[in-house]
Amino acid sequence: MVAQAALPLTLCIGVETAQQIAFSLAGSRPGRRLAWMSLGVGLHVMLLALWCWLLMLMPLGVAAPLTAASYLTVALASHVVLKERVSRWGWLGVVSIALGFALIAGR
Repeated sequence: MVAQAALPLTLCIGVETAQQIAFSLAGSRPGRRLAWMSLGVGLHVMLLALWCWLLMLMPLGVAAPLTAASYLTVALASHVVLKERVSRWGWLGVVSIALGFALIAGR
């Protein structure tokens, strides 16, 4: 089940990560706020379409926990792209989510 949904799952996680970064940049870059906000909204619309595709391939009870991997990618992207500091507790939470992701994906 997870194997056939690998592409839409990966796209959901990637697009959600990009969306969160765009919205964060919209809040921190006043001169380019409209451009970043527009990008974030466009990515959100794309994410909705990807969710529909994903839910055709797997049940919501499996898809929702698997897409929680975006917490990991958003934390990494905010650290790398936005130069935000993630606390030890934040990284511990991210690792916990990653372990949960692995448990569900291996099911």
